[in-house]
Amino acid sequence: MSNFYFAYGSNLNLKDLREYEERNFTNAKKSFVDSIHISDGIFFLPDYQLQFPVYSKGREGGVVDVTPNVGHVVAGKLFQVDDWNLLDMKEGSPNFYKRISITVIGENGKTFDAITCVVNSEKQEGYQKPHEDWV
Repeated sequence: MSNFYFAYGSNLNLKDLREYEERNFTNAKKSFVDSIHISDGIFFLPDYQLQFPVYSKGREGGVVDVTPNVGHVVAGKLFQVDDWNLLDMKEGSPNFYKRISITVIGENGKTFDAITCVVNSEKQEGYQKPHEDWV
């Protein structure tokens, strides 16, 4: 398994990640944010697009997902992950989000095998408008 995680959406906002951890994982011995190394540059997930298929009470709006769609691309970052259990706790994996294997492209054209998280299909509800603060 790759040690790269392709992050998109709110996972690109480290302040938001820290606040989420403080609200939800006060008893955690280690922080996900403190356990990652963020690779330089922007990375692209080809043939996927962003969508908002699930309502979140905590976010007061739709939460983001990536779904296959030829010709589209999602921009994000690569995190080198030391402790996948911390990411799984944050993403509610494998019940809410699940891990999938993908290939992303760096700004220089180099490809990287990575893992990203997508919403489990049985959790999807159709388009849910994201909260204005998320946008």
